[in-house]
Amino acid sequence: MRSSLLIMLTGSKLFSSAIVMDSETNLMWQDNSDAKVTKATWVEAKNYCEELNLAKYSDWRLPSIKELQSIVYVGRSTSVIKENFRNIAPDSYWSFSENASNSNYVWIVGFDIGATKYQAKQYKSNIRCVRDIKQDTKKREE
Repeated sequence: MRSSLLIMLTGSKLFSSAIVMDSETNLMWQDNSDAKVTKATWVEAKNYCEELNLAKYSDWRLPSIKELQSIVYVGRSTSVIKENFRNIAPDSYWSFSENASNSNYVWIVGFDIGATKYQAKQYKSNIRCVRDIKQDTKKREE
């Protein structure tokens, strides 16, 4: 049943406009209106993703910094996020990756210019959850 949700249109946009699939990284991204407007602290963002139930999936999480960087074009002055995404705030999005030298800070990516920096966990940033598509293959094989 879940495999029917993975039917893709041209490109990597799914039938559900709330999801974007990246076949290069095997990641499924949240792209509903919440991804544009929801801001939270890092702990709240982690909890939000863990509790998210979207497109009949409940195994969402915050992305790593590398995963988040994979959906932006670094160095552009406009349209820094890949074209298939619709719900975009020109602001920073949380990653799960803590700063190695200070665990009170977490890496974020700005969707305004694609810059990567770190931010204190108590501040609020946008949330874009992700899930691993390979989990679907593993579940079908079991």
